[in-house]
Amino acid sequence: MRSHRAGFMSECLLASFLVATYPVLAHEATVSEAGGASGVCTDHTHIDADALGSTNNLSVSSGTTAVIDFSNSSNISVTGDFVNAGAVYFVSGNTEHLEGTLSAQNITNQYGGLLTSVLPEGGLCGHDHLIPGFSMGLDAVNNIINSGSIISAGNLTVSAGGSISNILPPNMDAMQSIQSPLMQALNNVNLNVSMLNNVGTIEAIRKNINITSTQFWSEMNNINGQIKALNGAINIHELNEEMYSWWYPFLIYGGDLLSREFNSTSKMRILDVNVCKLTGLVNVTGLGASVVAATPDLKINSFTISVPPELYLVYMDPLFANSAGHVTLSGDLVMPGGWAPLGIVASGDIRTSKAGINIASNGNELLMVAGAQFEAKTTEWGTYLNLTGASATGGSIMLTGDYPIASLSTSALPENQMWGTGGTLMLIAYHGTGGGYISLPSNVAVNVTARDGVNHGDVIMIAGAPMGTAISVGNITAGTSWEGWNGNITLAAATPEILGGNADDAVPTMKIYQGLIDNFSWWAVGEVQNSSISTGMLEARQNITLISGGTINMEGALSHNGSVSVTSSAPDKYFLAPWWYSWYPWLQNWTYWGDYFTPLWSSSLCGTCHHHDSIESQTLSNIQVDSTTETLSAETAEASPVETAEAPVLTLDSSSAEVTVAETAEASPVET
Repeated sequence: MRSHRAGFMSECLLASFLVATYPVLAHEATVSEAGGASGVCTDHTHIDADALGSTNNLSVSSGTTAVIDFSNSSNISVTGDFVNAGAVYFVSGNTEHLEGTLSAQNITNQYGGLLTSVLPEGGLCGHDHLIPGFSMGLDAVNNIINSGSIISAGNLTVSAGGSISNILPPNMDAMQSIQSPLMQALNNVNLNVSMLNNVGTIEAIRKNINITSTQFWSEMNNINGQIKALNGAINIHELNEEMYSWWYPFLIYGGDLLSREFNSTSKMRILDVNVCKLTGLVNVTGLGASVVAATPDLKINSFTISVPPELYLVYMDPLFANSAGHVTLSGDLVMPGGWAPLGIVASGDIRTSKAGINIASNGNELLMVAGAQFEAKTTEWGTYLNLTGASATGGSIMLTGDYPIASLSTSALPENQMWGTGGTLMLIAYHGTGGGYISLPSNVAVNVTARDGVNHGDVIMIAGAPMGTAISVGNITAGTSWEGWNGNITLAAATPEILGGNADDAVPTMKIYQGLIDNFSWWAVGEVQNSSISTGMLEARQNITLISGGTINMEGALSHNGSVSVTSSAPDKYFLAPWWYSWYPWLQNWTYWGDYFTPLWSSSLCGTCHHHDSIESQTLSNIQVDSTTETLSAETAEASPVETAEAPVLTLDSSSAEVTVAETAEASPVET
């Protein structure tokens, strides 16, 4: 079953005034042993945990303050539903109970409602020596919906067998709201769920956000939302290790993921991310990954495919793409054997931040495109790119300089026992206001030769810089001159162009799914630029083609078994197509698989990503709650309210096992 979607498909992020202003935990708030700072204490309804053991439904109405005391029990189970529209404090005065968990069939915190273990200024009347930094837990058999604020002074653990939704009420859109839904903890936020919907803020102030997937199909709809751990990491973990869970990707789409690190660990699941800002250093271990963002700098640190023998050929081809900035590599990207094309696409530069990186696709295609204009669309089966040409800024592939790579290869590694092919290497750099350069270390030899000596790869480099040295590389080997198939080398100082694609595309469009060009489009050499090419030795099984309107400097020999072409023009759109493009007139009518699915999210909706940037968490003094004066002991069946005209009434009906906190009658929760 698909998850409930929040449905906010306007801007990636909301305007700044929509950030939660009530109530938010101060980043360095402290709570004294006495229960808070000096001042007037807060009156409340007291509910002992033991009194709720046999209750059916629990409702807290708007304007009412209640305290659930976990001093005698760490767990409270409501056999029915829990609905809150008031202010509910989770507390404990017992050092053996440092965390309290409330369990129910469904848990709803309505708009304006507060669930918290952060004590109010002045403390709670009648409660001395409460445990500071008390951790909270919410556990629902079915669903948890938060339209208000859930704030923990310690850790916050939220678990649901169905879905967790941090969303506005269905009858309220984002522009009507003055309070964004908030789930926040001073330390860790732990979310255990298969379906997560977030249009507000989920935040761990000091530590990490840990999200654990519990089902086959896992989805995180973060459209217009923000998940942040600015002092820690966002960690994604997969519990399901059953054989066929690889059919279902873990989808994360929309909004911002803000942290120091973004880590995903899975044995049998494919990670598919398409979001706006993603600030953390990306580390992925699993069956495959597609990580796409619209962020100033997408930082890829490590990617490890962990493949059991029975799934050797089914893992997902990795794709890393950034539609609003650079892609920066700080660790090795080495694919295992089998079928794993690697794609890296950026609207800005593709660059390194650490020397000695190894990049290898192990017998498969390796595609790098810098300075590209593209849109990323996520369907229920994954994310694909629609690439249409140059971005406004352009970009370069800079794998040398202060942080030179150690190797770049598509040749199959010796341990690849499936086949020994050489994949095609495609390096494309568009020129916009700048960029358009490809630069590799002169001492790094590019190798696309097949280990079996038969199925060699091709090398295609097109750089659109109008001046200077557009392409600067060392030695290139694309097969030997006496054996095998394929093995062409094309270096062009020219504008990259796209040919092919679907006949109904408004402009020539290259569709990239995972790391693979997937709609029968291909690269072509467009307008030749007056820039230069510098290369070392070139060895090709077939043809060598060098295209430049400037100079061509070669510090090595040419070795080939076909032809050598050196030209300053590219008439008739020099088309770098594989052999099967003789089928192109027929293939042009073929429909890309992604067109059959309605996109859940598109990177074009990110817009201006700014709404949370300048907003600080509010101080504890902003918390405003209404209080009551009555109390309930565990021994009494019914409380006697203080005689005040506006005092709420708390009743305990033992026969129906239902507790209701209301203004003057039973609360009627809003249907969410």
